[in-house]
Amino acid sequence: MGSIWTGGGCLVPCAFGLAATAGITGVSPIELARRNFIPVLCGLFVSTVLAICLM
Repeated sequence: MGSIWTGGGCLVPCAFGLAATAGITGVSPIELARRNFIPVLCGLFVSTVLAICLM
């Protein structure tokens, strides 16, 4: 997932998904991104470690 995110192919859909979710829930998109930053990085780290262990 990290390579997809850095390639920019997922940035536009993620931004629209974030804006849509923020609009439905009535939360600021910036606040939503700020609160989800640590869980997203933890998930990326765990999936990377798991992928390395399974190789």
